[in-house]
Amino acid sequence: MRPVPSTRSALAFVLVPGALALAACGTGAPPGAVVDPRLLPGFAPTPPALDGEQILLAPVRGLAPGSDSELCTWTDRVPERDLFIKRVKGFQTAGGHHVVIYATRVLQPPGTTRLCTDDDMVTFQLISVAAGEGIAGTEEAPEGLAFRVPAGSQIVVNQHFINATASKMDAQAALNIEYPPAGQKFTPVGYTFFTDTQFKFGPGNPSLDVSCRLDRDYRAWLLLPHMHEWGSRIRIEHDQAPAGTKVLFDLPEWQKDWAFHPPQLRKDIADLYTFKKDDTVRVHCEWQTDHEITFGREMCVLMAMTEDRDGTGNRVCDHGTWHSF
Repeated sequence: MRPVPSTRSALAFVLVPGALALAACGTGAPPGAVVDPRLLPGFAPTPPALDGEQILLAPVRGLAPGSDSELCTWTDRVPERDLFIKRVKGFQTAGGHHVVIYATRVLQPPGTTRLCTDDDMVTFQLISVAAGEGIAGTEEAPEGLAFRVPAGSQIVVNQHFINATASKMDAQAALNIEYPPAGQKFTPVGYTFFTDTQFKFGPGNPSLDVSCRLDRDYRAWLLLPHMHEWGSRIRIEHDQAPAGTKVLFDLPEWQKDWAFHPPQLRKDIADLYTFKKDDTVRVHCEWQTDHEITFGREMCVLMAMTEDRDGTGNRVCDHGTWHSF
């Protein structure tokens, strides 16, 4: 069973690197270095770029030995206009697996921190994934593209920590967000989903087949499958008639931690993956569960990050019908 942290936690945004105040004494940082007093000893995320900002999350205290914790923190960032992000660099202490930025229109008091739930996941729109294993990791939109946080959405950070030690552990994460340079032209990243929100299954080994006929052309640079912890298999096919069928993913042993950090298919901007109008995408999912599952508690999804050159916005094929969201 995962440990339950405090439901409220302090959070801060550091806009420029000049706000740090104390000398690094006994922190593991180089002699004479300057560190933020809010940092755990030895945790030293680099300052943000001048045209960016830093999200510094409060430490998570007392993670139990052997624990595997997916925590979500609602930040104080709710842009009044669409916010565009070029690059995200994440930092975590030892035991860190990943940090992920989401956007949600279901607002919570800033600083709220709790174990991520299936109900939360239904409201989240993925923005970017970074970091892991106690080192910095960077996620950058391809040349000419930028991630979009819709106006009125709250930025949520998912932080995943695994305590593989025999002792309790404190952990912490930070994110540097970099924006496109002023005046630079770019194309927003669009989010396209293939799913079915109407399923309902009882205990056992249910399965689901989703079939979506493309309503237009889509050019994707990142493809991600998505299920939750009761998933056992996902297979995703792209029928490119008359050329034939291409298998995008076939994962017969789904792992529950992939719910937030799944396998991915990434394409170079010069060679984007193309879904053509009237092609068909098929998503097959299987589960092992001892209780009833519905959409939200479980999912069966292919997510594509695409170019949005014509301003179509985000699109979802749900139960065979296309909608904007």
